[in-house]
Parts: sequence; C-alpha cells; structure tokens
Amino acid sequence: MLIVSRGVTFALILAFAFVVLFVGVLVFHPIYVTVCEASEHGASKNCEQYHVLLAMLLKVGQLLSHAETWTALATIAIAAFTYALKRATDRLWDANKRQIRLARDEFISTNRPKLIVRQFILQPPVIDDVLKVDFSMFNVGNTEATVRLIGAEVALWNGRIWEAPGTDRTVRPFGPRVIRNGERVSVTIMSRFNLTATQLTAIQQGTFIICAVGEFTYTDALGTERRTGFRRNYDFTTDMFTTSPNPDQEYQD
Repeated sequence: MLIVSRGVTFALILAFAFVVLFVGVLVFHPIYVTVCEASEHGASKNCEQYHVLLAMLLKVGQLLSHAETWTALATIAIAAFTYALKRATDRLWDANKRQIRLARDEFISTNRPKLIVRQFILQPPVIDDVLKVDFSMFNVGNTEATVRLIGAEVALWNGRIWEAPGTDRTVRPFGPRVIRNGERVSVTIMSRFNLTATQLTAIQQGTFIICAVGEFTYTDALGTERRTGFRRNYDFTTDMFTTSPNPDQEYQD
C-alpha cells in the first residue's frame, strides 16, 4: 500500500502544481501590466524577461482553462495510480507466493514420505533359469515419493560369501515412478545366473540361502533424496523371507 500512497501523492502534487501556475497567471498578470507600463524602463531587459515568463504562465493558464487539458491530466493521474496499484498488487502476490511456498516446504519437511518393502515371494525355482523374487514397495509416509534409482537382485549366500557372480552394486534408473501415500508398487527382481541342479540341492539342504538384496533411492516433493535398503533371506522350510538383523542391510533413511 506504500506504493499506492506514493502514486496518489504524486498525482496530487502534480495537480496542485498546475493549480498554482493557474493562480499565478491570474494574480501576477495584472501586476506585471501595471508595473511595466508605469516604469520608465518599460522596455528594459528585466521587464522583457517578466513579459516572457508571464506569457508562459498565461499560456499554461489558457491550457488549464480547457476541459481537454483537465481530462488529459486526470488520465495521467489515473494511469499513475493504476501503475502504482499494479506494483503493489504484484508485490503482495509475490509475498503471498513466498508464504505459501514456505508453508508447503515446512509441511513436506515434517510430513515426509517413507518407503518400505514387504510381501517377498519366491517364484518356483526352475533349473537352467534365473531366480525371481516378487515384492512390494509401500509408501507409509504422509506425502508422495518419487522412486528414481534401484539396485536389487537375487543372490546366493553360502554362509560366508556370495556365490559367483556375487552381487552387483550398480544402481539403475527406475521410472521415475511416483508413489502416493498409502500406495503400493509391485517389483520383480532376478538373479544374474541360471540355477543349476547342484545349487537347487544345496538350497533344499540349507547350504545355500536365496537372498533378495538391494537398495532404491527416492525423493520427496522438495527433491530431498532418501534411501531404503533391504536384505531378505529365504527359508526353504517355511517358504518365507526373513529380515536381516544387520542395520547396514535393512534401513529407511
């Protein structure tokens, strides 16, 4: 509103200045005529200067006496006021947008998304084919998450090390896929090797453990990156996956 007040003040000052000029013409013109005609030096340089000045004032007064002049002045004043009002409205709108953005950012920071993994299911193993595991990603947070990267696979653990070819730590683009709060997305991961008869026997005997292992990266609405890592070990006797107790393998940032 400060800008509007300045615009109105400027318009009032402009109008006041024209009024003063008009009054000056009315007041000083008769004085000029009397002084210069009564003076012995009526044609002096000073009198000529007064003549020019008062002639200019008279011209301005004549202009102010026309309705078109006042219409033009009113138009200028309205234009100045409109411009000042637009500037004030723009600044108010920018301030409101900043306030809305701050409130939104604060809400997202305190109501973050959170992705977890559940429902791991091993597809029936087939000799000379890859191992496949299905699972679901759930957003149990309060805002939407965008999954961008994933690095996950099925591998065999012999109790000490990973069986060849080991695990691949390379992450790959995933989507990006938006998961709203309360929504679930199904994912299938697989091994980088074909299962052999010897490996299947070792799995049935408990020598080898089928593991679903990986990590995916997602962002919230502010672009903040978060990660969820998992390692689930398959129990052949119960046909279920159990969670690793190692916090370096199971985590949600």
